[in-house]
Amino acid sequence: MLQQPNFENATPKEMFKATQILHFSLILGATVMFLLLWFTMGTPMNMNPMDGTFSLIMPFAMVAIVILALNLYTKNRNAIPKDATLTEKLIAFRQISLMRWALIEGVTLLSLMLFFFHEANISILFAFSLGLFAMAIFRPTVDGFADEFDLNQQERNQLK
Repeated sequence: MLQQPNFENATPKEMFKATQILHFSLILGATVMFLLLWFTMGTPMNMNPMDGTFSLIMPFAMVAIVILALNLYTKNRNAIPKDATLTEKLIAFRQISLMRWALIEGVTLLSLMLFFFHEANISILFAFSLGLFAMAIFRPTVDGFADEFDLNQQERNQLK
């Protein structure tokens, strides 16, 4: 039986790569789910964005969740001590990034389910697309992590 490696015992480069893979899998999962539903259900689309119960709610809910996720991420990132080790910063980054991605992913999947199983409205599809776009913007990069967490050159080199 294969034994999973412990995240805390991995090298910083492996830890960051695992976070990147996790982010990619979240986006890929929502995209594959959309494509499967799109090609198997063949939903006719309502092009009137004002028609339907959730047509106005979902785009605003998505924008609100993205803003909330960004604020929670910033608040939790600022709570991390400046003298924390690289491993502590990476673990904290993974935790707060997962929280941000989970909030966005939840509303993204909700809009997907509403689109296919309740009302096939272009506004709900827009909310889904906005969620995927937000997830793509919040993708973890080494340079972004290094800038946000004020890494020195030695710590940056450990990630590359």
